[in-house]
Amino acid sequence: MALDTVYDKTQLGRLEIKNRSGELNPIQRRILILADGRRTAENILKFSRVADYQRILDELVDGGFLE
Repeated sequence: MALDTVYDKTQLGRLEIKNRSGELNPIQRRILILADGRRTAENILKFSRVADYQRILDELVDGGFLE
């Protein structure tokens, strides 16, 4: 993944933010909230302050929360 990749929530991601199903841990949720279709992976890293952000982004993409 390149640091200039832009992530956006899918419909499932938006529903998760709205309904808080509990499927995501707090760090995953924080990164999901930051992925707004404008921020790059580099910006998400900067704002989230999560060392393994790439793994979490991959999990959110694989889970259908981000595209």
